[in-house]
Amino acid sequence: MHRCLSVPEVFGNITEEIAVDEDACEFGDPSPWHTLANLAQTCRMLSESALNSLWRVQSSLLPLLWTMPADLWTEDDDGILRIRRPIQPTDWSRFHNYASRVHHFSPNHGPVEILDRYPGPECLQALASAKPLDVVSFCPHVRTLDWPLLGEPSEESFLCMPLFMSAATTTLTLPLGGLGPVGLSFAQTIICKFPNIRCLMIKGNTDDITRMEALSGLFSYGQGLREVHMTTGPLSRLVAEHLAGLDHLKKLSVTVDHHISSTKTTGFHALVCLCLSSSTCQWMSFAVRMLTSPPLENVQLHIRGSVPVPGELADTFEAMKLHCSHSNLRNLSAVSLYERPESPSAIDQTTIQPLLAFSNLSVLELRFKNVPFRMGNQIVREMATSWPRLRVLVLGSYNTGGWFLSSEITPSGLVPLLRLPCLTMLSISINASAVDVTEDVTAPEPTEVNTKLRYLNLQDSIIDDATRVAAFLSKFTPNLKTITSWDNQTPQNAGISSRLAKEYETRWEEVARLVPVFAAVREEERARGAASLTT
Repeated sequence: MHRCLSVPEVFGNITEEIAVDEDACEFGDPSPWHTLANLAQTCRMLSESALNSLWRVQSSLLPLLWTMPADLWTEDDDGILRIRRPIQPTDWSRFHNYASRVHHFSPNHGPVEILDRYPGPECLQALASAKPLDVVSFCPHVRTLDWPLLGEPSEESFLCMPLFMSAATTTLTLPLGGLGPVGLSFAQTIICKFPNIRCLMIKGNTDDITRMEALSGLFSYGQGLREVHMTTGPLSRLVAEHLAGLDHLKKLSVTVDHHISSTKTTGFHALVCLCLSSSTCQWMSFAVRMLTSPPLENVQLHIRGSVPVPGELADTFEAMKLHCSHSNLRNLSAVSLYERPESPSAIDQTTIQPLLAFSNLSVLELRFKNVPFRMGNQIVREMATSWPRLRVLVLGSYNTGGWFLSSEITPSGLVPLLRLPCLTMLSISINASAVDVTEDVTAPEPTEVNTKLRYLNLQDSIIDDATRVAAFLSKFTPNLKTITSWDNQTPQNAGISSRLAKEYETRWEEVARLVPVFAAVREEERARGAASLTT
């Protein structure tokens, strides 16, 4: 039997539903925060619940400080709050009432968005000095704290951060930039003092040795961590060793820009999600070799400031094949938006080959700006056979350049992909100058018809006979509605005129228009055939 909700729980659910409805508001409608404020002021039964929902998520400390007497603070021309007089015991009464309702200090949410306005360090130090003796934390229920969002980037402000944390804090964003020896020493002990932290995000430059040592000390206490996200510069070998030894670490996002492999690592055994950012695939492959068959489900590779070298990308995928569980990987994306003036080497089937070992792959995105791909029918058949659960396949950047007219995939080669029942997104380039498909191949069984695919991106695909191609596609993807192709950059990469590119684009648009027509006719013929058999 299900437990009945108490009256306060019902009221809490009502006000939380109002709070989360912010994105659903029509223009001109009152915001959910306005609605909650009205409830708090006019409805006695919902007042407490409405206040809890109003204060649950904050993106600044200023609303809390504004609950104290107005003559306590002044704001300078830079938006920094300064203290005007000493804090008295009577100044705290409203502050504690509202501070206990805050559960999250996080960006882009809450009734008040206050950008680039902070309490100055002396304000926070005054709060710390005047804190009542019976108060351990100003916000005893806070779970999420994004400190760079709340305070000036200074060591004095940073040392006051624990006053806004509690035993309930599980997610912390920690700034290391601008900290001196005292702040860095304090940062090393933060997880020791708050052992319930599970998700740690670290911001700020850590290129120098003292910051690297601080990070190493920090992670030496981090056995309880589940997530680590670092936007702090290249990962050092020592920090990598500490991270590799965290038994419960499931999500990791780091930058690797040099050789970090080590024989001392224990292998990231619990890792489920990995995001690597680097200037080259070579460093990524070294990082992947530190893994020891973790149950990785999601891998994201971001290549900065260069285009991927096919050989290095293949080495990275080969390292994944050797060091990751073949049955767990579901999503893999590799992205580079860098545009090199000289023509880069083409990515071909040898690059993709190692990934065929991951039998449960459902999303593969290789989004590289203006990088040629050269693949044929055989590798497409192998992909379709190896990845029966494939939902999304993006090979090339679908709005920045195409395959440089290098595709050797024909309509018959596309058939194995179109037969995948889960496929909902396909971005690829083909050569449809001829429809090389016989009638027996184009008569799919009902189970081979993909009803989920409604959009195709065909990059720099060439086409001659729109009607024949539409008839072909309608048999496998009857619900296809939209086909896009030939963006502004594509003709130059393909070495053809803009006029011819526009003609190809128009033909693909005609295919998209005709597919539903052919599909409807075919459905009508099937219905008539079934009726005649019944008769």
